[in-house]
Amino acid sequence: MSGSSAIPSGGGGAAQVPMAVNQTGAGTVNVAALAAGKTVCIHEANLSLSAPGTITIQDTDATPFASWDLAATGRAILSPVQARELGRCLAAGKGLDIVNSAGNMKGLVSYSQE
Repeated sequence: MSGSSAIPSGGGGAAQVPMAVNQTGAGTVNVAALAAGKTVCIHEANLSLSAPGTITIQDTDATPFASWDLAATGRAILSPVQARELGRCLAAGKGLDIVNSAGNMKGLVSYSQE
């Protein structure tokens, strides 16, 4: 995982944080740590794998938010509209993890803590 920077979310809400994800091999990337008294809200994601596998966005208790089974190397995209349809926010006080089952994962996930 590499750096992050905050940009205004518009509407005076919490700042969106675009987080670059760059992971070698299967495993879990912690994008946002547990946030006591806060709720992590996912705005969008664009992730790719270098091998067939599964990408799962979940909270730090392993409760899935969204998952993609990529039969071939490919890309998992969660648009802002799809994020809103899924409820957008994780349970209060939970962090944000991204799990990949195979290959190298790269991409970007945008979230806020509200």
